[in-house]
Amino acid sequence: MISHGHYEINFEGICPSFREEYFVGCSECGRLISNSEAWYDGNDYETLPYCESCYREKVGNALHPYSYKPSPVFYGGGPLYLGGGPEVDDTEQSASHTRTVLNVINRLEEYAYMKTGGSLDDGLELVTNPCTLEEHRTKVP
Repeated sequence: MISHGHYEINFEGICPSFREEYFVGCSECGRLISNSEAWYDGNDYETLPYCESCYREKVGNALHPYSYKPSPVFYGGGPLYLGGGPEVDDTEQSASHTRTVLNVINRLEEYAYMKTGGSLDDGLELVTNPCTLEEHRTKVP
C-alpha cells in the first residue's frame, strides 16, 4: 500500500508486470512511487530513484524538476524586467553541480534557481528571477 496525496493505493492483487512498468521503489526508504513522481540525483535513472521526501533530505532543495515554477521575485525598479534560462546538456543532473552554480549566482540575492531541462537529455537549466537590465548588468554575478 502506498500513499498518494490524500489517499492510499493498495497493490495487493495488482498484476506484477503493471506494477514494474509504472512504479519504482525509492532507493532510500523503499516506498513505492509512480515513475512520474521519481526523483534522481545523477544520470543513473535505472538504479537510483528517490521519493520526493528522501531526495530533498539526501540531495537538498538545489535541483528542481522541470515543472517547478515558483512565484517570481522582481529585482530592480522596473518597468522592464528580463529573465534568462540558459541550458547545459550532457552535464549530469546532480545537486552538487547545482549547488556550485547557485553559490556563485546567489551570493548576493536569490537571483536564480536550477531545474532539470525539459528538452535536455542529461542537463540543467538555470532560471533567473525577473530583473531590470541594470540589475543584471551590475549585481547579478
